[in-house]
Amino acid sequence: MILSYNLTVENIADLKSALPPSVFKTIRVWEDATPLFDGAKRSTALARQHRLVIKDRINDFDFFSAWEDDTLVKRNHVDYFLYATSDILSIRDGTSKDTGGSFGDDFRGDERISVEQYNKIMPGFMRSELDQREI
Repeated sequence: MILSYNLTVENIADLKSALPPSVFKTIRVWEDATPLFDGAKRSTALARQHRLVIKDRINDFDFFSAWEDDTLVKRNHVDYFLYATSDILSIRDGTSKDTGGSFGDDFRGDERISVEQYNKIMPGFMRSELDQREI
């Protein structure tokens, strides 16, 4: 977790109660991570701090995920991501029984996606925000 603030005892207790013990034990926290520029903190730079962690730990993990604290991620989002990833990998290695994958005809369009094209697919989460001024 890369934070612009320091965790309080209450924050830690909330985090511990929300996560399974095995997950809680593996979390690493970088507190007060907002970079200084000319002696002043610039909050927009916090959004880039995850790059430093990934650079330093790229060989230690096979998956990184960066989120902001205003992003709602539910279990079914993660479950579908893992399902889609598994589906893509099974198509790549030839073990899939459905050559179209879980994405269906709407995803493939009129032409089937080739194994070579599946090799270039990297599943991921996408986020978009609606500008409230346009409503």
